Amino acid sequence: MLKIKNLIIRDLKLIYLFYLIFFISISSVFGQSTIVEEWEQKLSKAEGQDRIDLILEITEELQYEDLTMADSLAREGIRLANELGDSLSIYRAGALLGNVYRLRHEVAKGMEWIRKSLNHYERNESLAFDKAKLLLDLAECYMRIRNIGPVDSLISESDAYFKHTDDLYWKNEVLHHTGRMYFHKKDYEQAEYHYNEVLKVSRPQGFTGQTVKALNNISLIKEYQGHFAEAIELQFQILEMDCNSYVKAYAYNNIGRTYRVLKDWEPAKKYNKMSIELKKKIGMERAIHSNLTTMGVIHQHQMNYGEALKYYEQSLAIKQKNGMYTGDLLGVMGGAYYMAGQHVKAEEYFNQFIAQSETQGNWQAKVYVHSIKGGILYEEKKYEEALKYLLAAYNLAEENNGLRHLMGINEALVDVYKNLGQEKEAKYHKDLNKMIEDSLYSPRQLKKIGALEQKHYTKLQADSLGSADQENVTAGKEQGSWLTSNALPALALLVFILTFAFLVFKKYYKPAAPPSTKEPLDQTKIDQYFAELFARLDANKNAGEAKTNRKIVPIDDMAEFLKSNLSASGDWASFEHYFEKVHKDFFKSLKSDFPTITVNELNMCALLKLNLLNKDIAQIMGISPDSVRKAQNRLSKKMELSPNEALRDVVLKI
Repeated sequence: MLKIKNLIIRDLKLIYLFYLIFFISISSVFGQSTIVEEWEQKLSKAEGQDRIDLILEITEELQYEDLTMADSLAREGIRLANELGDSLSIYRAGALLGNVYRLRHEVAKGMEWIRKSLNHYERNESLAFDKAKLLLDLAECYMRIRNIGPVDSLISESDAYFKHTDDLYWKNEVLHHTGRMYFHKKDYEQAEYHYNEVLKVSRPQGFTGQTVKALNNISLIKEYQGHFAEAIELQFQILEMDCNSYVKAYAYNNIGRTYRVLKDWEPAKKYNKMSIELKKKIGMERAIHSNLTTMGVIHQHQMNYGEALKYYEQSLAIKQKNGMYTGDLLGVMGGAYYMAGQHVKAEEYFNQFIAQSETQGNWQAKVYVHSIKGGILYEEKKYEEALKYLLAAYNLAEENNGLRHLMGINEALVDVYKNLGQEKEAKYHKDLNKMIEDSLYSPRQLKKIGALEQKHYTKLQADSLGSADQENVTAGKEQGSWLTSNALPALALLVFILTFAFLVFKKYYKPAAPPSTKEPLDQTKIDQYFAELFARLDANKNAGEAKTNRKIVPIDDMAEFLKSNLSASGDWASFEHYFEKVHKDFFKSLKSDFPTITVNELNMCALLKLNLLNKDIAQIMGISPDSVRKAQNRLSKKMELSPNEALRDVVLKI
């Protein structure tokens, strides 16, 4: 009876995991069906530690596509690890959960989980690699909340570990975070230098995620410097890469913001709406506050103050609910109320803004405060006092190369100097403003941006909405709302029932496998290939050995041979058979030393034994280069390798 009960519990857990993964597809209206198909078979066979590892792997895949489900999966990993008493997996899942919170702009919760994992890793010297990675995550959290103080030491501590390893990816990640630190310090020259150093490694190595992040930050620098065409072109480059939904959402966000700066309102609205839609889809509702603020600014410039204030109020509600800094937004809202003629309400918001901004040390906030005070004093015809505040704002903006800020201040100074009868000074600021305007909004730059917009419009629409006609899709959403709220839950229940029936059927009725339609590998060809290949490899051990005239397949051809034959046929059994002919007991030795090693990990070790590059291994195994790197990191931990031991070197010695 106990055995039957345990089997039922095990099957119910399996159904729970299937049900959880199924909801990944439901939550994004079937958008993640590929992920479900890829992982459900593996989960059905996974037990114990392997099941936890798979759940964490899926969480890593999903965290940039569906944060809600990534949250659920990370928590399920923690639950299963607790059942097994596996403290290390608990904290690995906790670190993932911390990153999910950070991406959702719940930074305080993210830091809490990251610190829990860090405390665990610090007690175990063998987890130095995990600790070094988490230090960078913690540094990112501090930068997100504008607390740059601890960032330098966190990055330095992480760098001290990675610089003694051969791990190019994480060495490059340190460079990226250093660039981010300089970016937040407004040292854009140093920031751009570090991002370009990142690109030198990430592009040839195929580190797409790092390439995208570096391009995105260089784009922001270009925008701040007034190079709008370059900024938008970099964002379009990002969208054309194989990037995730999280990155796309921010690319739309940044393009929309740049158009707002250019006062090109319609594309600004369009891209902000696309960003909002995608952020909601992947569970980033807290992050739409910036888009809502931008929408408010657009309406404010169009003198639609009522609509602007609606967007500002929505943005403010999100920021207040999640404990975010609201100073800048309060100042903007004060300006909107002032322009709408509600001066008492405006003063209320200005006072709140001033109280917050004075504690932040933010030069942009200080510029805004001085500008506001100067503007109010000008309206009260107190021109001498207004001039003092406006000049203070002007000096701050000039020191920080804030060209956009200088434009508004110059316009105000022209009016003040005219009222003071100082025509020479008024003309100087008017001419200066014209120079800045010509620099930022030159016809040549605007024409280039228009061409870029035309070139990429169709692709961007398809990437964001799955359709070339955004308006039709938007209209169709209203018609589809009934389906989302009523039909999908019913469908979910139906699939749950069918899944249970399928599992029972599959458990007790094993149909004969259909005849294989795969093209079998040419055994004669592969026998000859491997015989000649490994003869060459053995011969190459001695660099000074004389070359023979024997015609053999070049070593460089090995990767292409496996990509065209093995990845196409998927016949790993044949591969293992011929591999064992040359490397006798290779798999047996690994299984003996590491009993928990999986079949996929054994195959990866075999490819490492052939000394193939990671990008080739990725193509042969049908996964991304990032997935290969993550799988190797997990395997290194499973094999309990020291920080100075590289997995490839260890495998080559077996």
